[in-house]
Amino acid sequence: MKMSAADTLPDQARGLAAALEAAMRAAEQELTKVTLDEFVSNKIGMFGKLIGSYADFFKRCGVTSRQELDDQVRRQRCKETFTAMEHLIDVESPSNHHPVTTRSPSGHHPVTIR
Repeated sequence: MKMSAADTLPDQARGLAAALEAAMRAAEQELTKVTLDEFVSNKIGMFGKLIGSYADFFKRCGVTSRQELDDQVRRQRCKETFTAMEHLIDVESPSNHHPVTTRSPSGHHPVTIR
């Protein structure tokens, strides 16, 4: 399904970025409640729905790879598209996430994840 005029690439990119941000906030909150091992064992599945979000994003954009998406963005030569995609890339970047403190596996000492 390709995008309609009301469902533009910038709109899709902003929606995906919002979904990623929400998932990261939820994960950060979970990590304050459980140890890293518990999170990986029991909570990592919370990121699974993002696979569907990316698949839907690619489908709506009419692409099957990030390279095709990047090519489409370059062809559009639209500032709004560039800005929305730049924001999505920023959200995806690990360097833009806050350190999170969780409990050590023993549960006795705090551990900071960067």
